This record gives sequence, structure tokens and C-alpha cells, in this order.
Amino acid sequence: MASGFSIMNAGLTRTPDPQFALAAFALGQTVTNMFGSPVWIARQMLLAYSTDRESMRAALRVSAAVAALATAWIAILAYSPLGRLIYMDIFGASEALFPEVLSVVRICIFLPLVHFIRVWPQAILMRGQRTILMTWAMVLRLILMLAMAVYLPGTGFLEGAALGAFLWIAGMGSEGVFCILFAWPHRMTVHGRKSAPGATPATERDCIRFLLPMIAQGFLMTFSLPAVNAGLARTLSPERNLAVFQVSWSIAFMFLAFIFVNLSQTVLVLLRDAKWWRSLKRVGVGLATLDSLALVLFVLTGASDWILLNVIGVEATLIPATRTVLLLMAASPFLAGFVELHSGIALKRGQTPLVGIGKGLDLAVVLLVVFGLSHFFPGLEATVGPLGFAAGLTVNYLFLRRAIPEPHLGETRETI
Repeated sequence: MASGFSIMNAGLTRTPDPQFALAAFALGQTVTNMFGSPVWIARQMLLAYSTDRESMRAALRVSAAVAALATAWIAILAYSPLGRLIYMDIFGASEALFPEVLSVVRICIFLPLVHFIRVWPQAILMRGQRTILMTWAMVLRLILMLAMAVYLPGTGFLEGAALGAFLWIAGMGSEGVFCILFAWPHRMTVHGRKSAPGATPATERDCIRFLLPMIAQGFLMTFSLPAVNAGLARTLSPERNLAVFQVSWSIAFMFLAFIFVNLSQTVLVLLRDAKWWRSLKRVGVGLATLDSLALVLFVLTGASDWILLNVIGVEATLIPATRTVLLLMAASPFLAGFVELHSGIALKRGQTPLVGIGKGLDLAVVLLVVFGLSHFFPGLEATVGPLGFAAGLTVNYLFLRRAIPEPHLGETRETI
């Protein structure tokens, strides 16, 4: 999934003004994704309530309502003066950049629908532990995106940042269709299952109570990137720093995506008792450590430079700054591993407000660090982004560690 951002950037670098297109796409995509995140976060609710058909139907109805509200909100941003307020006055888009940003938002009106057609089949596949089919859907999506990234630039079909938005939405939409095709034969593992004797199926109210804190958490999580971009938009060379961070993020996210969300959902599905928790913790910490080391080696061996220059097509002048940002980003997968493990316990116990609070503290620290460093140390340029991420994740973990006790001996799947 994460390599999709590199494919989108490869398409953007083939436009007439690549640095301008990258900067506009960075602002448009990250902010719009923040507003579409409640639908994507609903996947965790669908997974949690995919225990029987009545609970799943209630979760689907709530997800559809959230998707409709998110679509209406993005449409208002795209076609009303509110878009100018949000993207220019709050997130710092320049007058010259705003029309390009707006072209991204108008394509992303379809974002909530695209998220919705992905979350249901993916919850079915995860509940049935058939995640390999999700991988195949992603491979097919990337092949399609790569073909479009090579063919579309220069055809006149779409120009500038809008091209990146189209690649993003079309890619996720195709993945959703493939996931539906793969999940359909297995749907009865959930939709054919009655609730256990004596158990009460989840209602819409239960789903909303579970989902609201997760929406807040997802909103805050996706707000981190717009917050960083807003800080970079106020630096001495905003377009350059936005472009550097955008291409750095496209590489780093290939490693971050390995940990974010996936690890907490693995804990949600597999946590049974203290023995299982010890195994999950060992595996989670080990993978997070290897993930961070892999990113460091990826940069130091020159592999990241080669991809940026020869695959994505980044200007050579941006490579040194990008390399520095990537090395600093290497701390984030390791820190995120600890956050995700404790978030998984909270999801299992239904303590979703704690996850939201932790992410709120995380974001507050990101904002303080990014805006503070951009103001007092403008020479740091794009490196303020990874420094903010690392500081926020550290505070998030310290809170979750204190607020969420780890499973202990004697606890079972039912009592955890």
C-alpha cells in the first residue's frame, strides 16, 4: 500500500511543474484524507463487530451514514468559500497554489465512497484470517496505478496535482473492487453466523459508542501530516520544503505502513490471554525494530536515492535534504510499534477513548514541535517534520503505557 505514494509522486514528477504539483498534492491530499478518515477508521469497528450477522449489519449501517456525511463535507470544501478558509488561512496554501489544491479536493469527493467499498470486504477477510487475499488486491491495485502513472502524464487528460489525486482515488477504488470479489465467497463466515447463545448483538448505538473515539483518533492521526505541511508552508522556502517532505514521506510510509494500524488490528484479532500477549509483544517489538533498521539501511545503501532519482524522478538538488529527513523518520516505526501494541489492547477491551486521548496528546506535541522549530530554527527546514513525529509518538506511548495495563496471568479472551 505504501509504495502507492511513490507511484503517485512518479506521476506528479512527470508534469510540467513537478515541484509545484507535489506541493499542491501534499496539501490537498493530506487535508482531504483527514476529513475522509472516519470512514477508513470504521474498518476497526467492522472488524470488532464481525462476530455475527446482526452486529455486522448494524456496523455497516453506521459506516454508510458516516460515509454520506464525509462526502457532503468534502463537497462543501470543494465548492464553497469554506475551502479557501481551510486550505489557505488555516493550512497555509499560497494564492498561486490554491487552484491546484482545489483540483485535488474536487476529485477526492469520491474518497469516502472508495473507503466504504474497501472496509467491509477487508473486515471479512481479516476476520477469516485470509489477509493474503488483501495483499493480492493491493498488488493488482499497484499494477493499475503504475500503468496510469506512466501513461496519463502528457495525454492532456489531467494536469498537475489533479493527476496525483486521480491516481490515488482510482487505485483505491480498484483495490476495493478486488477485495469485494475476493471476500464475497467468504461472506457467510460472518453474515451466516448467529450471535452466541445468551449474547446480545451489537446495536447502532453500540457501534457509534465504539466508533466515535476511533473517529477522533483517526482524525487526529491524519491531521498530523496536514499539521506538518502547515508548518512547512510557513518556512522560508515553503514549496521546496513541502516537496522534500512529500517525497520523503512517500518512501518512509512504505516502512511506517508496515506497523501503523496493522499491528493493533493483529492484537485485536489474536489476543487471547497473557501468554498470547507476550508472543504478540515479542513479535511486535521485533518487527518494529527491524522495520526502523531497514529504513536506515535503505537510505545508507543509496537505495532511496536511486528510487527517488530513477523511479520517482525527483530533482537531484532535493536528494540531500530528502536523505536527512528519511534518516530522522527511521525512529518512527520503532516508536509506533509500542503505541500500536497498547492500542490493540484498548481495542480488544473496548477502551477506544484512551486511544483517542493518546493520539490527541501526540498531535498536540507534533504541532508544538513543528511550529516551534519552524519559527525559532528556520534553518532546520523539512527536518522539523520527522522530529515532530518522533516527539508525538513518544508522548503517546508514555500515556498508553500508563493508562492501559498489559494482560496478566488468569485473564482469558472473555475477561481481557
